[in-house]
Amino acid sequence: MEGLSMTFLSRGHGFGHAARDERIIEELYALEPGLRLTLASSGSGATFFAQRGRDFVDLGFPDSEDHGTDAVWAVWRLLHEARDTDVVVSDEFFHAAPFARRVLGRPVVVLTDWFGAEFGAPDADEPLRDASEVIVTDFPEVHPVLPYLDVPVTVSGPIVRRFGSTGRDLPGLGGRPGLLGVVSMGGRPDRRRGLEMLRAVLRAWGRRPRDGRLVILCDPPVRAVVEDPSVVWVGRVHDPEAYYAAADFVVCDGTGFTVCDLAHNDVPSVALLPVGLDGNERTQVSARLRAVSALGPVGVVDAREPERFWGVLERVLDRPRTAEAELAGAAWGQARAVATRILAHARPSAVVGGVR
Repeated sequence: MEGLSMTFLSRGHGFGHAARDERIIEELYALEPGLRLTLASSGSGATFFAQRGRDFVDLGFPDSEDHGTDAVWAVWRLLHEARDTDVVVSDEFFHAAPFARRVLGRPVVVLTDWFGAEFGAPDADEPLRDASEVIVTDFPEVHPVLPYLDVPVTVSGPIVRRFGSTGRDLPGLGGRPGLLGVVSMGGRPDRRRGLEMLRAVLRAWGRRPRDGRLVILCDPPVRAVVEDPSVVWVGRVHDPEAYYAAADFVVCDGTGFTVCDLAHNDVPSVALLPVGLDGNERTQVSARLRAVSALGPVGVVDAREPERFWGVLERVLDRPRTAEAELAGAAWGQARAVATRILAHARPSAVVGGVR
């Protein structure tokens, strides 16, 4: 007897979606050993899964066009080819929901950390009306449940997990002289925001009050970088968590979800706010950072103010470490809980949280 079949669509747009989806997929396999899962992604999501050695279908469009017409057709084409699937999971490809429900007649679970209405585009949320369930992988205070979205909505919290110890030597970490900082700009460090944040970090590092080493988890920009023997560019790595676990502090893009993993693991961190972050996006990001700063040693610095970096970092380093019980608190999401909800939709007799 064949096992359950599933089609899992994972958005690119950085590494955050793919990272959380990989955690959910691992739990899906653990809960459903005979699962036959087709994974599809694009852009930086495809890069992530390729680095991790996972089998996946490359949908073939870049991050910048992942909600365009070509992307819609690519997703629909894949779903048509997988029309015998038992359940569809779509991480932020909203347009997958109507096709899965109306054309294939299959249950579809949508994962998201934003709604169009939050950015003045409520029409973008219309496809979600066809979802069997929408799971918001974020803090509840960042996203009010929309009153017109008449489908089950579950707020899971950010999907985090504990880091393992490094247990081995890592490129760029040999000797560990002084303070060790690690910089992570996610899957798109070469976009303008990423470059501006890297510049802010390097300016701040140039004013460092003590000896140390700064390890940057991406390749140096094409333009000339000031040579500093204390700065090591190790390029993209498939195991950034090992670097985070080894670091005295980590600097990350404050608009992403890496900061949630860092706080959950009690790693002192500085979240950078990129230049040009304003309006609804700034409101949403600020709400998330307030929530995460209450749960772990996280400080926030605007990339336009690198002179504030060391003052913020020293306060973060001096903050008392978080108790183990707090780190495992209810605010965080768990991949297994999300996987359980997804599998419930593939089994019509199952009831999860009152939703059949």
